[in-house]
Amino acid sequence: MRVILFFLLSVFFSTIALSEPISLVAQSSISTDGWFPLSEDEIKAAGINTALSELNSNGRFIVVDSNIGPASTSYAGTLQIELFLVNAAELVKLSAKLQLPDCATLFSAASVSVRGMDQQGIFEALKQVGKQVADGLDTSNLADNCAPTTSLASAALFESVRELMQLGGYSEARSILRYIADVTTHGHSRWHSVAVDELRFHLPIAEAETAVRQVAEGDFIAMRAAYAKQEDLYSQSIAANTHDAVRIEAIEIRLDELAINRDTLKKKIWNASVAALQQFRQELQVLHSNSEQWPTEDILRTHLELLAPAFSIVNYRIKDGGMELTVKDSRYADEATFFGDRTDLFFAESDVRPLPPRRSNP
Repeated sequence: MRVILFFLLSVFFSTIALSEPISLVAQSSISTDGWFPLSEDEIKAAGINTALSELNSNGRFIVVDSNIGPASTSYAGTLQIELFLVNAAELVKLSAKLQLPDCATLFSAASVSVRGMDQQGIFEALKQVGKQVADGLDTSNLADNCAPTTSLASAALFESVRELMQLGGYSEARSILRYIADVTTHGHSRWHSVAVDELRFHLPIAEAETAVRQVAEGDFIAMRAAYAKQEDLYSQSIAANTHDAVRIEAIEIRLDELAINRDTLKKKIWNASVAALQQFRQELQVLHSNSEQWPTEDILRTHLELLAPAFSIVNYRIKDGGMELTVKDSRYADEATFFGDRTDLFFAESDVRPLPPRRSNP
């Protein structure tokens, strides 16, 4: 059995001697021949993920694992990682091959016997070979054989950023842009300016618009969170673009649209809460009609738990034959208030009839 897993690794060449990280797209695979001493997720986590984490932490690579598959040709090279579990020999083996155009190919491999080991021992053995393989990919000897330029690498990484943004990988794209901005401060002002500009305006605006498009229709909770994220990103953009009146105006227009959308969502949430309370409202009217008085809070709570379990009582008071009841919708953290007099019961915010005056607490 063979499971193909894709990982996107993005890094940056900033010197001719390859002293900076390398831009790669990596493909990894697991071959078990039907032998699964651990689950597939555990095998991947212990062997492959350990290798990738080690590569990311040692400064030679910046790993952007978005599980989106290999992009186009916008990376400086390729990395192939293969993990083998050999049942007959009770052996695990991990190998990695790093290839750069017009450069030497690096190869690293490690294996260990797992004979007699329990599951925890096998897991630790896989972690061991993952670390050994990562440590074996030494890029220091490539300097004499290849020399990619900063300009070409920067252009390639900006293409990576575009692809990540199209796929919703904004955190990964932001990491790459920040890296470019940090390492291109001297002698590469063009790339520095472009990276900073993307971070200040284009990326947060695109991320804000995507946040809403990704929410499923009718998911009010997720939509409210998306609107909050939009507002935060727009606010960050305003703070970062105070020098640009045109951009400020464009962001303020989006904020105005956001305010309208939030108001619309608020009405939808209110309507959903009212709909969920209709049966309870009818029952409350019946209780009042049968006894010609409003029920106790304990009775109300019992009926509310039965007919509208998402709600809880916030406030309930009876005075001069009238009643006021406020309940809270746990789904949306919103409140709804009923008013009742001697003859009728209605929602404060939804009914057309005028509200009775607010009474002070007795």
